[in-house]
Amino acid sequence: MKKICIALDYSLTSKKVVETGYEYAKALGAKVLLVHVVSDAGYYMTAHDSMMGYEGFNTVTNMHVIEELKETSRNYLNTVVSHLGDDSIETAVIEGEVSSVLLEHATSWGAHLLVLGTHGRGFLENILMGNTAVNIIKHAEIPLLIVPVKKEKKEYK
Repeated sequence: MKKICIALDYSLTSKKVVETGYEYAKALGAKVLLVHVVSDAGYYMTAHDSMMGYEGFNTVTNMHVIEELKETSRNYLNTVVSHLGDDSIETAVIEGEVSSVLLEHATSWGAHLLVLGTHGRGFLENILMGNTAVNIIKHAEIPLLIVPVKKEKKEYK
């Protein structure tokens, strides 16, 4: 059976990404895995030097925060599953640098296709913040479906 992995974040573009990926999965009779990556969580778990009177993070509290982030992400993915109305959809919340852990997880799950979106950022934003989709394109060993989602222009009155 074919397998399609759909990567989601909390952006408004995720609705189009998941619905597009799910349409492909239905057409191919494929299993679906929805994935969300909690990134940079390790930052909160590392030791920090005392500075300006700040003693650093409380490790137990930070582990609690990270678990809350993961639990919130699981709830989000479960809500998406309900939106699609298909209880056979699998979900996974993973932690790490988005492009590398996403590709690792999709590959280890045996995905035949990885679906993700773009945010429609401008050139300067991509230079300053990086571009997850570009990193994934450069390193992917499985086929990709990139769902282009343009940023909606806001009207100011």
